[in-house]
Amino acid sequence: TDPYHPLFMWPDNTSSVIGGINFYPGEPEDSWWYPTNHYHGTVCAGLIISHGAILVPKTSYLAKSIMLYAPPESWVDYGTSILVPLLGMAPLAKVYAIKVFPRDGSSTPSSVIMQGIDYAIYLRKLYDATGGAEGVPIDVISMSLGGGTGYDGKNAEDLLVDEATKSGISVVVAAGNDGPAYETVSRPATAYTSIAVGAAADPVHTRIGWDISYRRAGIGEYFYPYDDIQIIYFSGRGPNSDGRLAPDVLACGVYAMSAFPPSSIGIMSGTSSACPIVAGGSALLVAWQKMNEGSANPYEIRNAVIEGAVPLTLPYSEFAQGNGYLNVANSLALLQNGIDGGLHLDKGHHLTSVDLKGGTQTWSTGLLGPGLTYDITIAVDEDTESLDVCLTNVTFSGPQNPLMGDSIEFYIQSAVRTAEYSYVYSANVYGNFCYTVTDPNPGNIRIVVEGDWTNWGFMSCDVTVTEHEGRENSGGHKGTIGNDEWAVYYIDVPDGLSAVLFELWWMHDWSKFPTYDLDMYVIDPNGNVYMDGAMFWSPEKQYIYDPVPGTYIVLIYGYEIYHGNDPYMLNVYYIT
Repeated sequence: TDPYHPLFMWPDNTSSVIGGINFYPGEPEDSWWYPTNHYHGTVCAGLIISHGAILVPKTSYLAKSIMLYAPPESWVDYGTSILVPLLGMAPLAKVYAIKVFPRDGSSTPSSVIMQGIDYAIYLRKLYDATGGAEGVPIDVISMSLGGGTGYDGKNAEDLLVDEATKSGISVVVAAGNDGPAYETVSRPATAYTSIAVGAAADPVHTRIGWDISYRRAGIGEYFYPYDDIQIIYFSGRGPNSDGRLAPDVLACGVYAMSAFPPSSIGIMSGTSSACPIVAGGSALLVAWQKMNEGSANPYEIRNAVIEGAVPLTLPYSEFAQGNGYLNVANSLALLQNGIDGGLHLDKGHHLTSVDLKGGTQTWSTGLLGPGLTYDITIAVDEDTESLDVCLTNVTFSGPQNPLMGDSIEFYIQSAVRTAEYSYVYSANVYGNFCYTVTDPNPGNIRIVVEGDWTNWGFMSCDVTVTEHEGRENSGGHKGTIGNDEWAVYYIDVPDGLSAVLFELWWMHDWSKFPTYDLDMYVIDPNGNVYMDGAMFWSPEKQYIYDPVPGTYIVLIYGYEIYHGNDPYMLNVYYIT
């Protein structure tokens, strides 16, 4: 409202968004700028380039919340209101928007994401080749997106990220929201040269966020009464499947305030919020390097961001926090002192799993404060019929949250890596609790006991896991298959069955790295196609209840096989 206020005196009044393009099929090429698009991209961009402020009446719960929690230097007394600057990490940066998701914010094919990355590389190379006459001088790619992979560092998206880095672009990627189990950092944050970003909660943003959620100033302190930065439960955790430490760094990813389309503000949580904060910090470092050294080196920028991070004071595992919390000042000092530009790939970080061999073992968590975890990894093979997991001696000590009490957050993550496929997800536990996992996927089953992030006090419990062996294997049809190949079987199903089960096993399942993916399609005699066996799973299963008798066609597809051919076995069970 006051054009003469110093906060509004910007040296550059041109648009921060210099262009864009859409690659999502079926939507116009220029739809990247449509106000009807999902808010996600606008929020992420705003966290980098916002340069405005909001004027909030002091009588509002938002102003009261900000004045209660935020440092005095972060807002300005403006009579009956307060002026709150909303500044991105790099407020004078320019954005070129490459849209790869549909306007409703739903999922998109990996091929479309790769098309967007490839186009960014093309624009950068064209700019360099023409001396700036054409193309766009892209310095940083920020990608708040992700998906599962069986081959960390070597899947197609990861390899394309590495090509972007070679072209001179720093690539920052969200680590994904599939935590808190280990080995849940998603692609392409698993690329060798990306900067993978996990999410953390800090007192100011989190308390204000709770106040906004409940529209009541002061309630945030009940949900976050402490002053430590806490890794949020959903943040993807490492290590990568090939042993690299992940995520690389953390940033604020809880209740981040930013621009909201079409012309509003809002809050968003997720590693999607943390990613652009690190991307904006990287842009600042790139700007310094170009101004002082003539050009930017993305390998040096990456090393400076990672080595400048500060480990959290709470006792978090390195697989949860990587190298620590973003500190751009530290990173700048490293650049100024001449940092090494090599690509360092330490593959010495691996999970330690326990093979129970049909037996039982008990662990004690010790005292866990809010947001802290106790992690157990159980090795499961094809013989494992079930796992019994029980929490006993559940104890809470110290003051409890007066609004909702203290609790345990409990998780059992399947063997699927780089994505969240849980048997138990975020169960609130207040006393003894047991769960049986039947037919678990071969690989590392990860069990997490966490002090709820809204707890006030400490909790502890004992965790007992019992493995039962004896899973049957019919020893069915065997073969080998390569990538993008098909195998066909004709299976006669008799009359009078209550169900038939088609089950596909293969060698490189979730118990091995890299993990391959075979898919199974079943066609009944009437031409109906069943696709439950075409999932990101191991083994693939297709139940058909009250099956019509006759000849069934089973198609096996080598969807993602990275090396050579993979042996498989198709089992068929007739259930009367």
